[in-house]
Amino acid sequence: MTKKRRVIIVDDVPFLRKLLSTFLSKNGYETITAEDGASCLDHLSKGPFDVLISDVHMPIMDGIELASLTKKLYPNTAIILITGYDSDQLSQTVLQLGVHDYLVKPVNLDRLRRSVESAASQADKSA
Repeated sequence: MTKKRRVIIVDDVPFLRKLLSTFLSKNGYETITAEDGASCLDHLSKGPFDVLISDVHMPIMDGIELASLTKKLYPNTAIILITGYDSDQLSQTVLQLGVHDYLVKPVNLDRLRRSVESAASQADKSA
């Protein structure tokens, strides 16, 4: 039996967390959601996750800071960042972080699924 890959989804908008979680669950992933970076870090500390999907713009701790901490603390977790406010400066910052993928809202769910599959495979190779 193949273990389900674990994905944590972080967004301050409840509807988006639910949408992404439901979609990925239907595609065979075990999903956990968090409303902010602090609660995400708490979940990450309790067990391995293959993929972290995070919004960039959130209160308290933005997705860039969360991605940076996750890369340091949990280097085997692949990261996908999502934003509704794309810019050249943000794209540059994300590339420098070395995240797996960067998607712009509204997110195409098929593209997200492919990105998560690719990220989970990357996480397998890093483990």
